[in-house]
Amino acid sequence: MKWWRLGGRLIATRFLPAIGSVLLTLLLIVSTAAAVAYIYVNQRAAAAGINDWSIRVAELSQQRVIIDQLSLTLTQPAQAGTTSTQPPTLGALLATKLPTWLPQHITIRSLHINGPAVSAIGAITARLQWTQEQQQVTLKANLNAPEKAAIVIKRQGNSVDLSLKHDLIDSSLSYQVDTGALSAGGQLSLPAIAVDTGSLSATRPNVTLTGTLNPDTLPDSLPALLSALSAQVSLSLTEPATISVNTIATSELTANATLTIEDGIVHAYTLTSQGQLTAWPIVPEPLPAPMQQQTIERVNWQLYSRDELSVALLDHQQLFAKAHWPVTAAVKIESDADSQLQLDADLKVFPETLIIDHNGTLSAQLATEFGIFKINSPALNATINIKQPLATQADVKINIDTDSVNLTPFRDFPVKTSLHAHYANQQLNADGAITVANDLTLRHNTQVDTQQQLRSQWQADFSWPDAANAQRRWQRLIHHYAPLLELSKGKAAASATLEVDLTTQQWAAKQGELAITDVDLIYDTVALAATDLSSPFTLNPKHLQLSAATLNLGSIQQGFAIGPIQASFTADVPLQQPTQAVMVLSQHQINAFGGSVSLPEQAYRMDQQLFIPVVFEQIDLGELMRQYPSDRIDIDGKVSGTLPLVWHSNQLTVDKGYLSAVAPGGHLTVDSSALRSAVGSNPSLRTLASVLENFYYEELSSEIDYDEKGNVILGLRLKGYNPEVENGREVNLNIRLEEDLAALIKGLQLSNSVSDTIRKRIQQKVN
Repeated sequence: MKWWRLGGRLIATRFLPAIGSVLLTLLLIVSTAAAVAYIYVNQRAAAAGINDWSIRVAELSQQRVIIDQLSLTLTQPAQAGTTSTQPPTLGALLATKLPTWLPQHITIRSLHINGPAVSAIGAITARLQWTQEQQQVTLKANLNAPEKAAIVIKRQGNSVDLSLKHDLIDSSLSYQVDTGALSAGGQLSLPAIAVDTGSLSATRPNVTLTGTLNPDTLPDSLPALLSALSAQVSLSLTEPATISVNTIATSELTANATLTIEDGIVHAYTLTSQGQLTAWPIVPEPLPAPMQQQTIERVNWQLYSRDELSVALLDHQQLFAKAHWPVTAAVKIESDADSQLQLDADLKVFPETLIIDHNGTLSAQLATEFGIFKINSPALNATINIKQPLATQADVKINIDTDSVNLTPFRDFPVKTSLHAHYANQQLNADGAITVANDLTLRHNTQVDTQQQLRSQWQADFSWPDAANAQRRWQRLIHHYAPLLELSKGKAAASATLEVDLTTQQWAAKQGELAITDVDLIYDTVALAATDLSSPFTLNPKHLQLSAATLNLGSIQQGFAIGPIQASFTADVPLQQPTQAVMVLSQHQINAFGGSVSLPEQAYRMDQQLFIPVVFEQIDLGELMRQYPSDRIDIDGKVSGTLPLVWHSNQLTVDKGYLSAVAPGGHLTVDSSALRSAVGSNPSLRTLASVLENFYYEELSSEIDYDEKGNVILGLRLKGYNPEVENGREVNLNIRLEEDLAALIKGLQLSNSVSDTIRKRIQQKVN
């Protein structure tokens, strides 16, 4: 707009001082026109830079002069004088005493100024009114072209006041000629702005200025005037405006800017802007489960910038060529679920780069159905290339804590998460840890390359806690997934390299290592003690594979206790069909009752029929009886044999298994008192009872069957003697026993020293 060009260098530096001289000259011409020769007037006009002029006077008297029309053609800026005397200073010019013979009222109904001196803004058309009353002089100008405006200048004593009304500005200014004190205020009316990247609604900022303008300044140019200005300038947007950045976000905002000026040099600025988003970016689906019910209610933001400068007021190029603009940004996001996020960050805005640098000022609370998560970031540093976003670099640390996870299996589990991520050259590198109840820790190092390939090295460590309340917490979790499993102690560690193709979502865990040590557990009525398991493994969506696994069991107990046990094996578990798992036993050693038990080293698949000949060697019957001591029977000696186990349709059977005594046999002692009372006077049975009281056997053999109903059938043959009966005559005994094995084992367990957990479970099954 041409009106704004009045503030440009040409008009500001050359025309404003000239117009004052022109008006004073004009007044002199008008007041003396009737008495001074025409040639004198032309000389005075030429001295004022007026090349051509015309005037039409409507009324002329000592008190009032009315000019219908005055036209001036300016060829050069008016000069203060043609002599070599020093031109007047600003203070002297504004304090000039007007001749008393000037009329009290002068009105120029139509003033028209054109010519080379004003060609930059075109012609000026205005209406002027001059009033002089006592010590007050008032000049009113209604400008019609190049813009419409109303200007009022008053001088009274040492005070000069100016007011300006225009479509874009309504302002006032006050200046003390003697002290140089200057103050100004007003309101701008800025139109709406629309650009390719967004828009800003129409605004009405307030402008205030407080400072000094040295009255000893020579007002021969605008730079000279500005170099004498020292002030505090404030621009404030008190009524909210609306700013939109394409379809990304829309916000209402208020702002305030302050400039500190000393001798025409901007030494410092302060900018504050704040607002509330009324529209924000749409978060892409699918959202993580904890975020799905989060509805953002409010997004408040604030920007603050302050810096030291040394820039001349008119040197705007230097101002915008500043190296960077420091900004402090604050954002607060609140949701309808009592969630909130607050971020304070220091920014450095370069022409092509944005640098984010904050330490310890990001905090958030995420309230979800799974619990309340507290988030903070000790550090966030980023360098964002505005023209090339892929060249962005960032370094961030994030901590996430919750006192309790509001899920039934994880209730009352405190969880802590830490992450340190670095992004550069389109690659992400992150280190982090997740701690669950201070007992389970997962650490990882993760990289994402330019081909969207994720590689993460994981390490997990778990220790069964010592505190009783912590044990109860973990036991509740175990019972949720495995109700029959109870853990009493142990440690576990696992590590693996996870590889994920982010474009296809395919993943696999490779180079895995699993180590379980010193575990004591109970599953149903089976107790395992001092359990160690180690194995390399791989995992993908279809299979879990264990290779070169080693198992060490201190003991396993169900009715009888056997162990220690060592085994080496491999396993392949289809995750979609776990019953089709295949285990290959490569090496093993099982100690039981002073002897050993061996299995075929072969492949086992649980969904197929299996024939498993179990070989017993040197089983000590005395050791067996010591596990379940009895006051009615005692036996020693060793046996060996084979039990051909058959696994089919989730059932275990034995078909014609056998056990036989190892030479030289053994000794059997039976308390026959109960047997004698049962057999009465039958001589054969009474003899048998006597023989069993002190029986030395040379041969012992048995046949064993176990059917689908859980019944064990034992055919027992004994050959031996009692040296105290019939001179030690040889005796052959055939005994057939049929028993419900499950009930027998339960009875044995109840009669032995087992844990309270097993005892209660057995009693529940018996009842």
